[in-house]
Amino acid sequence: MSTEEHDVQFALIEEKALLARVYHNPDTALGQAIVSVHGGAWSKNDRTTAHVLDRGLAQFGLTVFALDFRQGPEHKFPAATQDITAGIRFVRANAAKFGIDADRIGIVGSSSGGQSVLLTSLCCGAPMLEGTKIMDANGSAIDARGISAHVAYAAALWPVSNPMYRYHYAQQVGRDDLLDGHHAYFSSAAQMSQASIQRLLNEGETTAAPPLWIVQPGADDNVPQAMTLDLLHALQARGVAFEYMFYPNEPHAITREDTPSAARCIADATTFIARQLKR
Repeated sequence: MSTEEHDVQFALIEEKALLARVYHNPDTALGQAIVSVHGGAWSKNDRTTAHVLDRGLAQFGLTVFALDFRQGPEHKFPAATQDITAGIRFVRANAAKFGIDADRIGIVGSSSGGQSVLLTSLCCGAPMLEGTKIMDANGSAIDARGISAHVAYAAALWPVSNPMYRYHYAQQVGRDDLLDGHHAYFSSAAQMSQASIQRLLNEGETTAAPPLWIVQPGADDNVPQAMTLDLLHALQARGVAFEYMFYPNEPHAITREDTPSAARCIADATTFIARQLKR
C-alpha cells in the first residue's frame, strides 16, 4: 500500500488555523511519530515542501506530521518555534488516536527549519516557546502547557544554527535572498543572536539534551561549514550526544528533490532514527 496523506488542524493562533500534513504507510508503520519542519529562511514554503523527505520517513515506518507555522514577514521570532512546540504537544496529546508512541516522538528539520528544530528540542519548556494553543479532540483550542514538548531525538539537516553568523556570511558573499529571509523573520540583530543555538549552549540556557543528528553538505553555499563546526564544538562542550554526517560535494537542500543523493540522506537518517527507537 502506498503512503497515505491527509491534513489535520493542530493549532490555532491569532484566529489562524495551523495545519499539519500527515504521512502514514499502513504496511510499514512502526507506531512511531516524527514532527517535520520545513526550511525557507523562516519566511516561505509550507507543510508540503519537504514531501520527498517526509514520504521517505513514512515509507520507513514513521507517522510524519509536517507542520505549517507562522513565518516572516507577517510574524517575527520566536513565532515559528512556538507553533512547532504546539505541534509536538498535539502529536503527544493525540498519540492514541494516531496509534503512535507518545514517549518517542522525534523531530526533523532542514535549513531554517533545522535551527527551529534545535531551538525547540534543546530549549523544551522555555517561556519563549509558549503561546500557541493546540486543538483538542472536540476541535476547541486549548492551552497545552501541561503537556510535555520533549522529543526523543532530533535531526537537523544543514541547520542555520547561528542566524547572526549566517547574516554576516550572506552580507560578505552578496546573498540578498538570504538577507531578505533574515530581515523578514528577525526584528533586530539582537533577536538573531537570541536565536543562536551556539549562544544558548555556551551560556547554559538549554533545558534538554536529546540525541542529535547533524548534517552538513560539503558544497552548501547557504550554510557555511564553519558555522556547523562551531555548533558541534558547542554541543561537545555541553555534553550533548550527537552524530555528524558530512556529504562531500553535495549542495544545500539535498532532500528537496527525489534523487539518489536524497535517497542516501534519508536512508542515513532512518538508520540514526532506528538506533534511537531501540534505546
